[in-house]
Amino acid sequence: ALCYFSPASLAPRTREHIEWLETRMIEAEVNSLEIDGEPLAPDVAGLPLGLAPAEILSLLRRLRDRWAMPPLREQPRRRHRYAVQVCVGLRAVWELGRGAIGAARIAEWMVLNESPGGYAIMSVSGVQGTVAAGMVVALRRDVAEPWTVCIVRWVRSDDPDQIELGLQTMSQSFASIQLGFRGSEVRTTSPGLMLPAMPPVRRNAVILAPAGTYTSRRFVFVREGPPLYVAQGRALGLDMQTANVEMFQYETDPYAL
Repeated sequence: ALCYFSPASLAPRTREHIEWLETRMIEAEVNSLEIDGEPLAPDVAGLPLGLAPAEILSLLRRLRDRWAMPPLREQPRRRHRYAVQVCVGLRAVWELGRGAIGAARIAEWMVLNESPGGYAIMSVSGVQGTVAAGMVVALRRDVAEPWTVCIVRWVRSDDPDQIELGLQTMSQSFASIQLGFRGSEVRTTSPGLMLPAMPPVRRNAVILAPAGTYTSRRFVFVREGPPLYVAQGRALGLDMQTANVEMFQYETDPYAL
């Protein structure tokens, strides 16, 4: 006998929770313009402890999308064998975008296969530092090409001297920025990677930042020049969160505080 279950009927119920939480967050955001403090505190809003409202909203959206339409691999991988330059870690990639090539720790890896959505690569000269699922990686084939920003989805090693990584492509270009969130206890800026919009995958530009950076809906970011660019952004919700990084869509806030 074949046993199975379908979560499709849970999607409408999840949508109701999303709409309720979005309404409460908008009301709290409007009220917070007159007072300081984190809007919609979990202990007074009836929300589960341990997660911020933005994190709960992001989780509900991911559950709705997965339950309504489970993801399936649709892009076949093509086998290749060519060398690429690889930079591992958000901080290292951030330094790369600022032109600090020496601090980026670039190494040579080998591409095993690729698809429009990602790569499988293998180290050929050893690995410096730690490599784990959820980290940021940038790679390019030669110096004439732009850096492609990816997220590590899996790590495999059958030999201590060789490590294979599965990468999901996030963007074909990026810009290094510094950002700080309103109401954050941290008084220094955090490094971040600004990735352009990529329709139909995402309608807005996104920012990749260290895990735990996203603490409220409003933030200020600085993109070093030339020309120097300073703006206030409005986060539209977390799109992805790993143990190392988080990614959120944003828009430039027309009502800067």
